[in-house]
Amino acid sequence: MNVEQMVVDNKGLIISIAQKYYSKNRHYSIEDLTQIGYMSLISNISKYDKDRGKLSTFITVCVKNDILKFINQFNQENKNISIYFVPENKISYTEDHFELEHVPQKNHVQQIVKMKKDGYTISDIADQMDIKISIVKKILRNIRRNIEQ
Repeated sequence: MNVEQMVVDNKGLIISIAQKYYSKNRHYSIEDLTQIGYMSLISNISKYDKDRGKLSTFITVCVKNDILKFINQFNQENKNISIYFVPENKISYTEDHFELEHVPQKNHVQQIVKMKKDGYTISDIADQMDIKISIVKKILRNIRRNIEQ
């Protein structure tokens, strides 16, 4: 079986894996992740040994690994998240030109810190304050960075 036929035959598998790791509001698109999947298939197909398992399992592992490498590398390059205060006493998080939804109010930062000190988990804090877990994590991460500096 040639490489072109492998790509055609496994298109659905690659797209479904890419969709699993795609999250909205990122600087990479679903097409980027799909392309990573196709490149992974093409570059790793020569390593496949049919005695060690099914082809679909091999492809899944290779594609997942390469997509995760891409996402982790991307996140490392773009991990500078800053907090700045804007009018209306809101905190806005930016990652280049990207703003998160459900921005908490300024006094929520103090409430998050208090809840964390009281032993609440990040998930509990997010649920009780009706904000995303990722925002709570970023607030706490930023506070830790400021303390360490």
